[in-house]
Amino acid sequence: MGEHYLDTVGVRSSILLVPTRLYATLTLALAACGFKPAVGGDAGSGQAADAATGLGPDAGPSYTGKCGSPGAIHDDFTDPALDNEWRASGMTMEANGVVSVTPSSSTNFGGYITKHRVDLTGTNVEVEVPQMLDTTSFATAALYLVADPTHYVAITQLHGMLNAEWRDGGGTATDVSAPYDPAKHRWWRISEANGTVKFEVSGDGVTYAALAGSAQVTSPSWIDDVEIAIGGYSDSTIAHGTVQFDNLDGKLDPAGWCKADTFSDTFQRSSVGYDWTPRFTPTTGAAGCMPSVNSGAHFDQSGIPNSRCWLASGRAYDLAGSRVYAHVPAIVNTRPGWTAFLRALSDNVTDAMLIEWDTGNLCAQIRSEIPICRPYDLASDLYWRIGEAGGTLVFDASPDAQTWTPVATVPVPFLLNALEIQVGTEATLSFAGGVSLVVSGYNETQN
Repeated sequence: MGEHYLDTVGVRSSILLVPTRLYATLTLALAACGFKPAVGGDAGSGQAADAATGLGPDAGPSYTGKCGSPGAIHDDFTDPALDNEWRASGMTMEANGVVSVTPSSSTNFGGYITKHRVDLTGTNVEVEVPQMLDTTSFATAALYLVADPTHYVAITQLHGMLNAEWRDGGGTATDVSAPYDPAKHRWWRISEANGTVKFEVSGDGVTYAALAGSAQVTSPSWIDDVEIAIGGYSDSTIAHGTVQFDNLDGKLDPAGWCKADTFSDTFQRSSVGYDWTPRFTPTTGAAGCMPSVNSGAHFDQSGIPNSRCWLASGRAYDLAGSRVYAHVPAIVNTRPGWTAFLRALSDNVTDAMLIEWDTGNLCAQIRSEIPICRPYDLASDLYWRIGEAGGTLVFDASPDAQTWTPVATVPVPFLLNALEIQVGTEATLSFAGGVSLVVSGYNETQN
């Protein structure tokens, strides 16, 4: 067991890129009043542990569960469509109250994968498995909680055996197994409590028992940053039946995402880590850019038209009643058609907002509407901010993070309770040479 790694799930780049020619420098720090960074902030972000609460009509529903926990992602699969919080891979179909996965590849995962990471600490991920693929084959059905391809915990069914698997780095996954029983093993649960991860099964979704005698492991450090994946692999290029999943986390207290101002990072390390996802478009070839972290976040952008280079937050965040700001001390030696941005994006992709530097202007934009711009002034626009209060979105700038001047104000046009935060660069036109941008902190400076 444990041969598979999720090459399509949660892959995080650790490529280090230190530009030899620096054309643009940008120091980014996002914050709001009252937040205190976690001890040892150089290792990544600090996460709030309080329950998310609604702050008005723009905030969405109120919640009782811990923010950022698996309670933020639960699905009974009763709607015949892929919810925005998921991405699908391979042969999947959501109908008749279940999601059905027919794995047909031995190397590419087929199934549903969450777009955002969750914190398993003190809670669990539970799913019902009403139908199993062919248990005489070597096809795999699985519930994975994945930090990266070599760091994960899972319950898998393979060749008639139900397995508890965990892998913490290189080498073969550790596992314990029991003969698969479709009645006794209809429900699968992976839970964490008091420093221990347990792998449990149930026939009725009420009374749980250990999958096997020693189906537990000391909680790894990354258990607070995992993606949820349900699906599996074939043992070849043909399918060996269909596995169905239902009622993911339906018994958990509903949870929201943590407030946007609870996320902080100084980037003082040599790899991206789990708080961020490096992204770039186009996705083939040289791609025109490469985001990395090495004592700062680096964005090396070449002049390929319609290319973008950015870091996206691993989790979603709630901007209602919250704010983020960027410290931008210098933008020099740029190119026409190159922009630097701070963006917040909903899972439906259409609902987005940004504040950006664009050809000597500071601009605010909602969705694909015409941006509102004014001339950029280095002395006055050292800080950029996006915030919400009382049903109004405010895009503003400041010379000192104390006195703010609006760039634009608009009524809140969509829910703000599940947004991906992005920072990076974009090239809309061709240009010779390259532009390198360095971000030295995110939510780093508090006011």
